[in-house]
Amino acid sequence: MIIGKVRSDIEKYNLLEKGDRLLVCVSGGPDSVFLLHCLQSLQKKLKLKLFIAHVNHNLRGAESDSEEEFVCKLSLSLQTPFFRCSVPVELVATQEKLTLEEAARNLRYNFFKNICYIHKIKKIILAHTKDDQVETIIMRLLRGTGIKGLGGMHFEAAQGKYKLIRPLLEIEKQDILFYLKKHKIKYKVDSSNLETNYFRNKVRLEIIPMLKSYSPQIKENIFRIGVVAKQTDDILQERVRRVFSRIVTFKKNNIFYVNKLLFLKLPLALRSEVIRKVIKDLKGDINGIDFKHVQIVDDFISNIDSQGKYLDLPKNIFIEKCRESVCFGEKSKKTAGRQKIISSLLHLGIEKKIPELNISLKAEKVQKQSVVKNLKKHSANVEYFDLDTISFPLEVRTRRGGDLFHPLGEKGKKKLKKFFIDQKIEGREKNGIGLIVTDGIIAWVIGIRLGEHYKITKRTKRIVKIKVKHMKNK
Repeated sequence: MIIGKVRSDIEKYNLLEKGDRLLVCVSGGPDSVFLLHCLQSLQKKLKLKLFIAHVNHNLRGAESDSEEEFVCKLSLSLQTPFFRCSVPVELVATQEKLTLEEAARNLRYNFFKNICYIHKIKKIILAHTKDDQVETIIMRLLRGTGIKGLGGMHFEAAQGKYKLIRPLLEIEKQDILFYLKKHKIKYKVDSSNLETNYFRNKVRLEIIPMLKSYSPQIKENIFRIGVVAKQTDDILQERVRRVFSRIVTFKKNNIFYVNKLLFLKLPLALRSEVIRKVIKDLKGDINGIDFKHVQIVDDFISNIDSQGKYLDLPKNIFIEKCRESVCFGEKSKKTAGRQKIISSLLHLGIEKKIPELNISLKAEKVQKQSVVKNLKKHSANVEYFDLDTISFPLEVRTRRGGDLFHPLGEKGKKKLKKFFIDQKIEGREKNGIGLIVTDGIIAWVIGIRLGEHYKITKRTKRIVKIKVKHMKNK
């Protein structure tokens, strides 16, 4: 029985828990109406709290309005909380230069997330079926995809703070239609499903029938490919997790360093997934990054047909070759292109925020007795200076060409560039390190080393403490 199959999949994949609050997305079509019917049958046993959401995309005039009213009446008959919204899909698509499908999807999910936030819902329930899964895999194949894309949609997927749950992914459309007809359950038919101006409709109405003429079992075969691809990707991702922390280092200013030697020892499949994970961790997703971009990065790291030290990718991502590593970072609008020198003044006793460096600083006088005990224990974010060796206001700035620095404990001055090399600070990370400067001389490379002439000695009479706080990236 089809309801039993859905219940079995929910239990098998641990999709729902007792007491869950669920936002059920109901278009009014057969799949979502059937999904709602299934959840209702489980509501009492699992003590589920259902909420229904419907989005009117305003693309089919009176038909769209009719579907909205249908779902509204259905919600009333089930005595289930109902939320609806009307969205200007065509206008948003034009303004944001998106396809209608992309604009509609963005608007839908924004609406769903708002409801979830207000009503403390963690799971969004979607009615994608086995047929939808096959169409998705074909669409991804036609657009170009890797093994992850071949896995299609998942029963459970993260969407920010929320989970997308698809309990019907192993249920065929024809079985749903048969069940609804048998039990005389009403639903609405979307006439746009018969139009081939949408990519998914072309796949459904033209490409799949053509493929079936060569192989009657093509839908089942493609679905199996998706299952195998998902299983294979799960194994691959587990290996990526194991090697990632060994070869990738995250440093402040949101820069990732990939050890070049260890990276090149990995199999090609693992290398590609490491690149994808670095970009996903850097940006939050890999939208806009496809197979060709990953291949370009791999060639760049491998020195295949690549010149120079820098590579730019979409989404404002830069990649830079260092001595032993390759760093991945994001160019901000303020620093894209030529490096901008940041300079600000720090006054005694007044906190100074420097958003460009994501830090705030405060300098204040302290008693010598309380400092001497802590000199060897204090953190990288706190430094003590002989107040008679510095002049306020101090300058807080980033590096400039030709900067010299006399590090604490060393015999003499050296180029700041050489100091950074000695500290294994490479690439554009140097551009995000702040310097405390007094009378034109570097007194502290913030968080790294004090200048020799500004240390506390037995002759020191007055002491100033500078404390640095790191602000969260926005």
